[in-house]
Amino acid sequence: MVILYYFEAMKISSCIYEGKTGIMWRSSPPGSFLPWPKPSGILLVMSDVNFIDSMMYMYMIKTGVLKCIVILTWIFTSIYIVKAFLHG
Repeated sequence: MVILYYFEAMKISSCIYEGKTGIMWRSSPPGSFLPWPKPSGILLVMSDVNFIDSMMYMYMIKTGVLKCIVILTWIFTSIYIVKAFLHG
């Protein structure tokens, strides 16, 4: 599930515009990163990014933290499967 969320979030993050005044959705109605990434609408009007989505974008997506979470999830899942297979 985490990897699917990651790819959807990366796709949706292209709908965000970073300007001098902050970040905004490129179109309206605004999109969202939670609970599941949803793109912004088709009306070509800038719309504000809410606080939660801006935190997700700035601190999870842009910094690469979400990518690290996905990689660590795959590593730990692989280790768990290998251990279960060898000892099971």
